[in-house]
Amino acid sequence: MGENIRDTFLNELGAFYATGVMPHKVSINMRHALNEHRQRLMSRGITYSEQFLPNGDTRASSSAWGNGKFKMTNSSKHCNAVTSMTNGVTGIKCDEAKDDVVHCHVIDINESASSNDEDMMMECPNCGHAAMAKVFVDGCPSCGTRFQMSDFYPCVNTYYSMPWPLPKTNWVEVAVRRAIKIGIIVGIIVGIITAFVMFFGGSNPILTLIVPIAVALLVGWATFLISYLIGQGVATVQTVGGLAKVAVNTLDMAGARDSRRKAEEAIRPYDPDFSFDVFEGKIISSIRTIAFSNNRANCCLYEGADPLVFMNDLVDIRYRGACKFENATLIGDYLHVVMTAFLDNVFYVNGQFGRVRENFTVELVRQKDVRTPVQFSAYSANCPSCGGTFDAVLSKQCPYCGHRYDHTIHDWTVIRLVKS
Repeated sequence: MGENIRDTFLNELGAFYATGVMPHKVSINMRHALNEHRQRLMSRGITYSEQFLPNGDTRASSSAWGNGKFKMTNSSKHCNAVTSMTNGVTGIKCDEAKDDVVHCHVIDINESASSNDEDMMMECPNCGHAAMAKVFVDGCPSCGTRFQMSDFYPCVNTYYSMPWPLPKTNWVEVAVRRAIKIGIIVGIIVGIITAFVMFFGGSNPILTLIVPIAVALLVGWATFLISYLIGQGVATVQTVGGLAKVAVNTLDMAGARDSRRKAEEAIRPYDPDFSFDVFEGKIISSIRTIAFSNNRANCCLYEGADPLVFMNDLVDIRYRGACKFENATLIGDYLHVVMTAFLDNVFYVNGQFGRVRENFTVELVRQKDVRTPVQFSAYSANCPSCGGTFDAVLSKQCPYCGHRYDHTIHDWTVIRLVKS
């Protein structure tokens, strides 16, 4: 099932930026992060394309972690991940390798049945419009009334791609086929040349027939061996070079290797249901949401004093697949966690695109007794004062009663975000 969700998501994601049609099985947080990213691009007049093209490598894998009520599956596949942007005059293309591995983190519910089935029928209490639950994710299509809704499961929570440095699994078979083809062609050519030379040289007719065949077989076999050995040598050089390139490109991420264990050891005493993978997805979606927000002062995901003007020209945030745990501190009733996300960002300044690899260090805070709210989304928050549902990402105050919304009582809130 994870593979089907992964493939469907990647196909629909490629079409989303062109058509605006949201991928079907995505978390509420990712849904809004994608929308805000598309709006940022459109406001700059940028055409954006994200493709995951088949490259002949059919390898795929899945690994799952259970965590109380929820489970996370990392479903990956080989493809050629290509991202391109243009303003009609100039542009930028991100295509480091022809073989990439794309990872999709899929959240599912461990219970046999979910109370928030996306296909169950619902009725809008305001206008009476009836439809399946998934139709109401962005509000009632008839009157626009929004409701507090959880994610539908399973859903994609995070995705990223990384270049693959090793040869394809069938490289030996490919090398043999190529060597046989070259050996046959060279053998035939040499055999024909030998036959012509012997024929016009007046050699014995029988020898003129036998010798070229023998020479063709001998030269063809020798050519096959040489071609195969050369192919093997090229593959070895490519492998070593690819591994060296990956080592250089990921050298700065070496410190993140043990971050899962460190984060779990620091946070699980307060939150036994803590999932590092869910936490990782929340960090990346929060960074993207804050970066592409046009009104950070009213965004409940961010409570920092810095206006973060350095994020105003960001047009793409590419996650490199690692978050480093820095530290966790309990201050009063609040748990503070500092993480560094490794990113590859694209800026758009004065009509020109620029790409830079940089890391963002974020400090997140949450009340210590809050459990991991996998299904919670600030995009459909419920006011604790009047019960109204509103988009807290766009407003820190309830639009109905004016009550100030405290995001830390529900989920992680960013209080500091800096380049590192």
